[in-house]
Amino acid sequence: MKQFLLLAVLFLLGYSYQTNAQVSHTINSGNFFYDPSSLTIDVGDTVVWTNSEGFHDVNFNTNTQTGQSFGNPESFASTATSDSVLYTHVFTIPGDYSYDCSVGSHAANGMVGTITVNADTTTTSVQKMTNNVVENLKVYTINASSSIQLDFQLENVPSTAIMTIYSLDGKALQVNQIGATVGANSHNVSLENIPSKAVYVVVLVVDNQRVIRKIAL
Repeated sequence: MKQFLLLAVLFLLGYSYQTNAQVSHTINSGNFFYDPSSLTIDVGDTVVWTNSEGFHDVNFNTNTQTGQSFGNPESFASTATSDSVLYTHVFTIPGDYSYDCSVGSHAANGMVGTITVNADTTTTSVQKMTNNVVENLKVYTINASSSIQLDFQLENVPSTAIMTIYSLDGKALQVNQIGATVGANSHNVSLENIPSKAVYVVVLVVDNQRVIRKIAL
């Protein structure tokens, strides 16, 4: 919660938030496993669940075998799919997380996992949106709030660019990987079951830089 409040305050001041270590991790999924089943990461890191076979999801809400809440620092779940990528999530809240696949008896057959998110111990710097990797980020709605537009400038070639939409209570509602290039970037992102008539926080992470904007739908 403190991490999110910091992000919100930085947004209101019109600043970017930057940490020194934001890494993307891959967990392979199949019948019936997550590999690795146990992972330790840092706050701000991204986890991508790929799918080598089968129909699966990533469930951080309720333990499928017991029916009880996992009690994770934040709760979320993906839609079950057979796609090559099951889900992508940026972890912004430290703590110990447990999860499983809620499809059929997959969890009972061993499709469970844990993730430990270490608190951010790097030096946090706050700086204006000039002379940096990302410049002039604009976020606005189009098509009657069915999608949002991201416009920004990049000075360097990014290895990763990820957009996350958060509710004001810090819950990650949607994550999209952005195909960013050097120079002017303009991306239309469809909204996935995000209610209108509410205010959200949009976080764009490009390599080691996090840029925050607020948007009303």
